[in-house]
Amino acid sequence: MDKVNLSVAIIPMSHQYGWNASTAGLVQSSFFWGYALSQLPGGWLSKLLGGRKVLEVGVMSWSLATMLVPLVAGFLPGIVISRILVGVGEGVSPSAATDLIARQTYSRKQLFRVFSKLTLRAISE
Repeated sequence: MDKVNLSVAIIPMSHQYGWNASTAGLVQSSFFWGYALSQLPGGWLSKLLGGRKVLEVGVMSWSLATMLVPLVAGFLPGIVISRILVGVGEGVSPSAATDLIARQTYSRKQLFRVFSKLTLRAISE
């Protein structure tokens, strides 16, 4: 249940676990907390350790945290922590991916094309 999947699953989960709108909002917003708070550390760690290592840890973090959701769904602190970890894992990924691209031996013109395509793709989604 990645960041998008929970948006669909939150309604049946709210009914199943008896969550009101505030509790459902807390569960959904907990992803953002992890995502927002990991942006700058993700960039710093990518520069320090390299994007590949940071991306590996990020993907592992969000994958494991996503697998935990069914196990902790009925326990509110557990699902909130799980969602925060998914956010952290996904939050470090853009910086790590950018670091991976930047470390390749491209000319300035090639780098401009790569980053322009990434930016346009991100804007169009």
